[in-house]
Amino acid sequence: ANPVWMTSGAWLTYAQKLGAFCLMLEHRFYGKSHPTSDMSTSNLRYLSSSQALADLAHFQTVMTQKLGLGNRKWVAFGGSYPGSLAAWYRLKYPHLVTAAIASSAPLNAVVNFVEYLEVVQHSLSNYSIECPRTVKSASDTLVKMLEDKGRSEE
Repeated sequence: ANPVWMTSGAWLTYAQKLGAFCLMLEHRFYGKSHPTSDMSTSNLRYLSSSQALADLAHFQTVMTQKLGLGNRKWVAFGGSYPGSLAAWYRLKYPHLVTAAIASSAPLNAVVNFVEYLEVVQHSLSNYSIECPRTVKSASDTLVKMLEDKGRSEE
């Protein structure tokens, strides 16, 4: 997880106003959080949103005990995918988390979610005008390779 998120952002402003204590958890398989010895396909079965929610519940339980937080109220914050996790965490573990703030969080799966790709393309364009085309070309190449591999295994 990016340490800058512990120095700025709306969630820290809310925490300061309310005298809250902030903790941040890194998602498994990202950054330094690798629960398996390698990134093989069989090990990546542990990379899922439901596993991430279970990790959050375990983290909260352990930290509550370790830091002596007792019956303090917990609020989950997140934006985009972490926002989705915050909302789903509140739904799945209402006995652990009092509220969830989910900013720009997609909560329902959408097939061919073109609007998301438009946002990504715009962001990539801000970096370089060639970047969206390069990413699309790489993606198209990967899809073709997967299709070719699938045909050769038939």
